[in-house]
Amino acid sequence: MIVNGIPYTFELDTGSTVTIMSEGECKKLFPPGTMMRKSTLLLKTYSGKCLPVLGELEADVEYGQQKHQLCLIVVDGDGPSLLGQDWQLSPIMKWEAWNVFLIDMVTYSMMNWEQ
Repeated sequence: MIVNGIPYTFELDTGSTVTIMSEGECKKLFPPGTMMRKSTLLLKTYSGKCLPVLGELEADVEYGQQKHQLCLIVVDGDGPSLLGQDWQLSPIMKWEAWNVFLIDMVTYSMMNWEQ
């Protein structure tokens, strides 16, 4: 995946409704002085801990032959960047490729579990 012209890897999180990135990671992808929109989102981690939202940015995202502007939620902290359901369900994603990837991961996990 390419974000703002830079190759970038997210962790796939099917439980996250939004795509999030730390402020530090955003500095790698957005030019200095990029203004964030205020956000009214209240986010919690899977354990129930509040996740401070700093704002929202529009990102130019490329995946395969698709290009779209997608909303990216900027959070405080240094956790991993998570590819949430909003980007997963966007027109940019080709689910045929994801299905192959997921099937391969399940097969790999099953093979390791059986050993």
